Amino acid sequence: MSAQQQYIEVGIADERYAIPIQDVQEIIRMQPCLPIPNARRSILGVINLRGSIVPVVTPGSRFRAEDSELSRMVIVQLDSDVVAFVVDRVHRVTTYNQIHHYEEAKRTDEFITGIGLNEADNEWVNMLNVVTLLQEDAYAAQ
Repeated sequence: MSAQQQYIEVGIADERYAIPIQDVQEIIRMQPCLPIPNARRSILGVINLRGSIVPVVTPGSRFRAEDSELSRMVIVQLDSDVVAFVVDRVHRVTTYNQIHHYEEAKRTDEFITGIGLNEADNEWVNMLNVVTLLQEDAYAAQ
């Protein structure tokens, strides 16, 4: 258990997830993507982000995400590359008073690292390692 860490709380499908704030470069509104022929289903395409070509990845079938006007792109650093990760909505930046990390042997998904409790609303939220998710799911498989 660790204490007082800041996270960005996002919504994917009907669930809330928390992403460590240090993994996030910025959050932008959804932008039109240029599709990439023969790309994996989870790769929506690419965008031009201030002169850089950035792949746009959706969580795909793992989360049953849905497009809406509240959808956002969470820009993360993945090794030496920048990737846009699509979420249904961004709820808030928050601090979790308690974080319980899953033991390696008990995890079913490497990208869910534990659960966090925000005492302000007394809700538990899954802690998401978006870098690991992107490496395992779509981006690393190119």
